[in-house]
Amino acid sequence: MATTFPVEWGHRPEYMPLVLVRSQDFYQQMMIDPEDALPVGTTARIDVVRSNRSRELVATWDGICSEELIEFAVESELIDELPRTGLDYYLYVVFPDTPDLDFCVTYGVVEHL
Repeated sequence: MATTFPVEWGHRPEYMPLVLVRSQDFYQQMMIDPEDALPVGTTARIDVVRSNRSRELVATWDGICSEELIEFAVESELIDELPRTGLDYYLYVVFPDTPDLDFCVTYGVVEHL
C-alpha cells in the first residue's frame, strides 16, 4: 500500500512587510469573512523582534479582536522608540479553545519611512 505525504508540513503564514512612518501612529484593521468569524475570546498581538539570530523581543503590541475584525492601534511615540533597521515582526492570533498555541498569520520585515 502506497502512502502519499504532503509536499509541505505545517502552516506557511503570509509574508508582508510592516511599514511604519516616523511620528505617525500605526493603525491597521484586518477584516474577517463572516463565514470564518473569530470565536469570542480570540486575542491577537504583533511581536517585533531583532532580525539577527537572537530574535530578541523588542516590542509587543496587543490587538483588539471581534468576531469579524482584528485591529491594531499603536501611538507614534512607541513607533519612534524602535530601532530604525534590523527588525522583523510576527502577527499572532490565539484562539480561546487552544490558549497555549500561537497561530502566526503574517510575518515580515519592519520598514521605516
